[in-house]
Amino acid sequence: MKLFPRKPRPDPEALVQERWRTSFGWLQPRRLPEEQTPDYRSFVHQGSFRLEILKPDCFAWVTGPYKYRDLELEATLDFDPANGHSAAGFVLRYINEENFYYFLVSDQGSFRFDVVFNKNPIHLIEWTPFPVLSTRPLELRLLARGDGFHFFADDQWIGEMSDATIPEGACGFAGQNYSQGPRAGFRLLEYAVESRPVEVEKAYYRWVRFLPAAPENRLQLARTFHGMGRYPDALVELKKSFRQGAGGAEERRLQADACLALKLNEEALQALEQSLALEPDHAEALQAKANTLFQCRRFLEARDFIDSILPRFPEQAALANLAGACEYSLGNWERAQERYRRAVELEPGSPLYLGNLARVLERLGRDGEALEAYLQAARLLFRAEAYDELSFVLSRGRALASTVAAPEAQELAALEAKVLFHQEKPDEAEGLLCPLIQAGYPDPSVAYLYGLILISRGTREEAETHLARATELEPSFPLYWFRLAENRKLLGRDPREALARAFALDPQDPWINNLKGQLSMEEGRPEEALEHFRRALERAPGEASLSANAAGALAALGRAAEAVQTATAGLAAAGEKAALYTARGNARVRLREFAAALEDYERALALEPDNPDYLANAAGCCLELDMVMRAEELLDRLLEAAPNAAAYNLVGNLAVVQQDHLRAELAYQEALSKDPGNPEVTLNLASLYLAQGGYAKARATLAPVLERFPEMARARDLERRIRESFEQEYSCAGCDRRWWVPREVPPQSAFKVRGEPPGEAPAGRCAACGKLYCIACAGPHAREGQLYCPACGGRLRLGDDALKYLFLRHLPEEG
Repeated sequence: MKLFPRKPRPDPEALVQERWRTSFGWLQPRRLPEEQTPDYRSFVHQGSFRLEILKPDCFAWVTGPYKYRDLELEATLDFDPANGHSAAGFVLRYINEENFYYFLVSDQGSFRFDVVFNKNPIHLIEWTPFPVLSTRPLELRLLARGDGFHFFADDQWIGEMSDATIPEGACGFAGQNYSQGPRAGFRLLEYAVESRPVEVEKAYYRWVRFLPAAPENRLQLARTFHGMGRYPDALVELKKSFRQGAGGAEERRLQADACLALKLNEEALQALEQSLALEPDHAEALQAKANTLFQCRRFLEARDFIDSILPRFPEQAALANLAGACEYSLGNWERAQERYRRAVELEPGSPLYLGNLARVLERLGRDGEALEAYLQAARLLFRAEAYDELSFVLSRGRALASTVAAPEAQELAALEAKVLFHQEKPDEAEGLLCPLIQAGYPDPSVAYLYGLILISRGTREEAETHLARATELEPSFPLYWFRLAENRKLLGRDPREALARAFALDPQDPWINNLKGQLSMEEGRPEEALEHFRRALERAPGEASLSANAAGALAALGRAAEAVQTATAGLAAAGEKAALYTARGNARVRLREFAAALEDYERALALEPDNPDYLANAAGCCLELDMVMRAEELLDRLLEAAPNAAAYNLVGNLAVVQQDHLRAELAYQEALSKDPGNPEVTLNLASLYLAQGGYAKARATLAPVLERFPEMARARDLERRIRESFEQEYSCAGCDRRWWVPREVPPQSAFKVRGEPPGEAPAGRCAACGKLYCIACAGPHAREGQLYCPACGGRLRLGDDALKYLFLRHLPEEG
């Protein structure tokens, strides 16, 4: 029999009802786990539980083992004085790292409360400051009851929120380090959890129902809710504070604003009356009352009130417009026109006021003036990309344009086409643009957009004319020159003149610099290309393609480690992008870090599974790592997606690894049929022949590559290997001219030479001293048609088959 039996531990999968407390002494229970990771660590030290965040911009937490539904959590926490901007608090109803609530108090004396649901954070209470939250150490109390959450600091109410996203889960200690410091530390001094239903209910009635919250605290929370657009929650807190006698004119205006947002217009009007009773001359409240009267459809009262305050705000366009709206609603068209026109005079750049003026002019039958006002409004709305409002204006303009001159109708059609293009409706846009193009409408953007539509149809040749037309109509706009240069490059034409014009107009534009960098890379000037790519990145740091191109330039310069860093920085800025993973993988291949490169290529494939370039990259890397089965799988997919020369070249490489020489030869030959003369494939085939002992085939296959690329390192290396395996070297004793002859030369028959042989041919070996000379060196020592040794005067003879073979190879073929 045990004298002191242990209390059985709760089931971790069950909802636990208990009272549990610790101050982290030697013999006290702890429950929160001690962990060590690269990002954070947690441990008990000197009577407190420590959570240390080990890097900037990191949020970490540790949770206990049990799940709770309703609970009261009490804790005392403290911040390391050396922290930068940081926050500490608790996770509640934690299910997993994708679903939980969290409550944080910042080092700057504010708190926030959020829920993470399916990995998406939802802000419930954004940062809200309270003086009490600057106390250190800080005592906190959190009550979770049903869908209600209530928060207290040093026994002061600081906030509450209702949310039913997650009903139950674990709780734990959390910390956040922001970007100001490399690390942050937090201490949990006391920690208690009460989850017994009766005790939680008692705590709720005591702290929430019986002990009143300070009304100024409720007002502070109401301001946060209002700023978040949580108007119902803001109204709840405002009304609770008003019942406690708090709130002045500003808070009544806040109430009115929330009511207006919720369409509670009469209540908003009442709140504004109360605000104006406290501050009769408050300008914003006066104007808000005018607007609220209008929203309540009390048009006559609104107009009279506006007239009473308008002398105080003679330059207020919004009031003049509101007065016009009142007159319009009352059917006073002429008066409305005067009021709207005054608003336009005060603020001529407002499409709203112009649209209102056009509408009332249309009512008055003044169609020409109305159309001009609609056109002015449409131009402004298009620039602001306010396409919904623009649709109404265009529809009214089209109705009027049918009765007036063509230029206005053409401008409306052009505007509508631009809207349709931006709404990704190219077919409808093209239907409006074609008549304008045929009529020679002199708007450069019309020609430009029509060119872009043609490009999307795959007719770049036809697009060239319209892109060039745009540059003629507006030669000072760099975008038109850039698109023209880009189109010419993709057509295989010279883009440099158009690109130079674009660059001269905007030398800092990222895409113009990117195109200049691409041209520099193609022309073999990676240093210049890198300068352009870096300039582009300065203007558009989050663009993946720019970082990828910069990494490619660095790799071409032999700076592969910097290329890896550039691609990694691009991934941090732009997020997971296949082009960046590929660029980093390419750089790692140059560093011969094939395992890391393959990881990058696989990530690129996960994002774009059917991209043939990414399949080829990954397959090539697998071959380097002897991952034959994965290489086969990737190559099967590659041949389905793009059965091109590069694909068959890789198939040949795989067959070489598998020592299937026949399959390799067939694959290389298929690759060359698709891309004749490809030097890489040709060298692979020549290497295969060499490995099989096929000297003649290897030499014949290599010859055209050496002719086209005499300095290519790999071709020269392959030639060296052929010579070492199958040839022997001869050299002239006079000039060090060198010849290579197959080691196995067939018997050479006798021959006669007519005419003078070329100087680079062998003249023969001296029978006396054994030295070999070329025709050029032995020629000056010829006597009576015979060649003699320049060293000893002995007769030079082509005495063996190798020299005869070599001599005959230097004679011109008889035609």
